[in-house]
Amino acid sequence: MDISQSARRVLEDIVENREQESEDEGEPNAFAVTTSVVGIILFLILLTIAFEEGKHRILHAATKNTQPIIQSLFGELTVLGFLSLFTFCVTQMGEFERLSVRIFGQQEEQELLEIFELVHYMLFGVMVFFVVSVLGVVHGTKKTEEDWFLMDLACRSADHVRGVADKLHAAQKMASAQKVSTTSWFSYLLHTCTSTNSSNFYVDLGLFAGIRNEFLLDRALVPPFDPAENTGLDQDFNFSSYLSHSLGHNLAHIVELEDKTWLFLGLLTILYYVVLTLTNCKMHIFAWIWIGSGWVLFLFRNYFDYHILNILYDMSSPVSFAHLQDGTKRDYDGEKTPLFPSNSRLPSWTEIGEERLPSDSNRSVGKKLTRQDVLFWGGRNGPEVYRLVNQIHFLCSSAYVTLLLLTFYPYMFQERPMPTAIIYIVLSLLPFLFLIMTLRRSAAHVTMVCSIGVHRMPQTIAQVLREEKTDRVVRSLVLMQKLQYLAGSSEGFTKTPTATAVLSLSQEIELLFAKKTFHAMDTSGNGQIEVTELRTLMDRLGSPVTDSSFQAIVMLLDPNGDGIITLEEFTLFYQQNVLLHEDKNERATNNIMKELAHQIFHQFDKDDTHSITLSEFKAVLETFNVDFTIDEMGQLLNEIDHDNTGSIGVHEFEDLLENHRYLFRSYHLPPLPLGM
Repeated sequence: MDISQSARRVLEDIVENREQESEDEGEPNAFAVTTSVVGIILFLILLTIAFEEGKHRILHAATKNTQPIIQSLFGELTVLGFLSLFTFCVTQMGEFERLSVRIFGQQEEQELLEIFELVHYMLFGVMVFFVVSVLGVVHGTKKTEEDWFLMDLACRSADHVRGVADKLHAAQKMASAQKVSTTSWFSYLLHTCTSTNSSNFYVDLGLFAGIRNEFLLDRALVPPFDPAENTGLDQDFNFSSYLSHSLGHNLAHIVELEDKTWLFLGLLTILYYVVLTLTNCKMHIFAWIWIGSGWVLFLFRNYFDYHILNILYDMSSPVSFAHLQDGTKRDYDGEKTPLFPSNSRLPSWTEIGEERLPSDSNRSVGKKLTRQDVLFWGGRNGPEVYRLVNQIHFLCSSAYVTLLLLTFYPYMFQERPMPTAIIYIVLSLLPFLFLIMTLRRSAAHVTMVCSIGVHRMPQTIAQVLREEKTDRVVRSLVLMQKLQYLAGSSEGFTKTPTATAVLSLSQEIELLFAKKTFHAMDTSGNGQIEVTELRTLMDRLGSPVTDSSFQAIVMLLDPNGDGIITLEEFTLFYQQNVLLHEDKNERATNNIMKELAHQIFHQFDKDDTHSITLSEFKAVLETFNVDFTIDEMGQLLNEIDHDNTGSIGVHEFEDLLENHRYLFRSYHLPPLPLGM
């Protein structure tokens, strides 16, 4: 009896083994599939690196004049297009079928091709999410630039600076009451998850003020850390515009994926292959490991942001709201302590001792690192390290989301109970949502770190200064049209000064810009504009003004009739006839901007050729007291002449005014009859 039962069990085992073998013959081996996927990913990464390396070699070999052509050609032939072409050629050669038979057997000659296409589509999905992530940051840059603009305006007004200091002090009290600070990474993590946009804005505003002050001073890197005499900037320098240019520069670097980024992705692929092999290719285990990777990515990003924030604190002036890295608070007195410290108060990077500096034998680029250099990962190569970290972060986040959507979510819904699938989705989305919430602020902080102190960019400073000069010219042209409009609409009225209205912050700063416009129109440079000087200026610009209209303009600008327009008279006119009639209707502003562009353009286009020669526009620039250098004028003309025809068309002139669209919000409104 025992023998018969044993024989029956043996027969049952044989049948089960044969059934299992038959099932295995119908399905490829999981280990072979996993190995094939990893091998294909690594192969495609190597192809991508080869493609980029070939592109750089061709560009390096090309002349300067032919490089734009090469870049346009490679813009048409993308990496993904190259991989698709490669896949098609290999498929037509039948290589996939032959390799598939060797790996999976005679019955699975299409298996390798299917795996290759799946991996190809996954990489395509990763790149799509990468593009979407960068576009999301680009979309957020509009809000970031608006915040910087408001912060920059606040820093130029003493009254608003005092208000900012009070709000920062109140925010500090609130943070202290909630036991939330940034004195350690873990507390910063809690602060990230619980802080509001309002509190973050005021903290960033305080940082902006301290960083801006130090940026303008451009201190020496050695004791006694005196401000630079030649490279220092005026207090009215447009620091927000400088940061906006730097932000675009950094995002452009992120889009251009480097070989190091692809190699890092390849190493991660090998690491996950080892993990998958150790788990015996069990999908449910690897799915939870993938979620853990998302949380690790979030925690590292949070630590990275904390590191960046510490650099900003160390680089900024020791203003009242800031914390030292050791957790001690700087003194604050709402009435006595200024938000902008005097030059004698030094930022905390100056307190770094010699023991933290590398020895003479450990030098970077042949020079010893400075106190500022040691704050950065990579020393003098700090910005490059941070841009690489951002690249890897965006790429890893894209890979994380892609595999969740294409692999793990379908598996969870098909193979696991619904409650488990829901829990999995929630836990997998949380780190991604936290990353999205902090991405815009993090990008702003990284931009500031990569463009201040030892990494200050003189070429960007020169560009901002040139744009400020162009702004003065455009303001003057717009004001000339405004004067003609007011003169034609206000004849018969007697203009008398009115009480000065309370100005908003933007109007207050706009009035400061108006003073620069006055100096641009003061062609003699004597601090006042004579009536004859104004008439000569309008004639040189081709403004069709009759004698009666010109007299009306003079009445607007020179109410006492002494024949001299002073700065006080000019600013009073500007405040009463421009600032107090501001209209923020976006559609109306667009229409007026285009109409005004055509009006100014046709004044210069005297021969009605629908174009302005570069020499004619150069003469317009020289009309005003702006002091363009030859290089600045050449760069501006090259930027305006998009099609390189040697002349400026009406659409190119519209583009010039588009960059100064905020000047047109009050142009179309009827003038206020001040004498009524």
